[in-house]
Amino acid sequence: MKAIRLQQADRNESVMDSDFWRPVVMGFVGGSFIGTAVGLTEFLVNARKIAQKVGNAGVPRHLVNSCASKALACSGFFGVYQVTGTALDKFGILSEWSWENAAVSAAVAALPFLRNAASRANLPVFALLVAMERWDKYKVVQRMREEGIKVDTSTGALERV
Repeated sequence: MKAIRLQQADRNESVMDSDFWRPVVMGFVGGSFIGTAVGLTEFLVNARKIAQKVGNAGVPRHLVNSCASKALACSGFFGVYQVTGTALDKFGILSEWSWENAAVSAAVAALPFLRNAASRANLPVFALLVAMERWDKYKVVQRMREEGIKVDTSTGALERV
């Protein structure tokens, strides 16, 4: 399989590079972990109502459905968010460090979930995922600045001060 080549001002790398796939895989895996935790929490909050409605025999099925549906939704959102953000950076459109990249990536990833009310209920969890990811990037930039490395967040350029 021939790798697609992307051009950027300072590098010529393949889409198949691990620098592209590492955040994408992290998005799908991390999203599924967070989604499972949120699904479990929502189930536990409503466990008594569910048990009264379906009986004790139906509780495990509802537990699995709750965790799996949230894991799938969060994995899909955060995976697409990471794909979009990484692609915008690779194509040289927006730096991965910029807030604009996060806003565009979140909007693209959230579009499929705006269709109905049940899907829109996931938006606060998605906002939490984006906020945690942006906080991590903020802390990385802070550490780099403490070590004397200037980061231009609009272009992603690094410069030793």
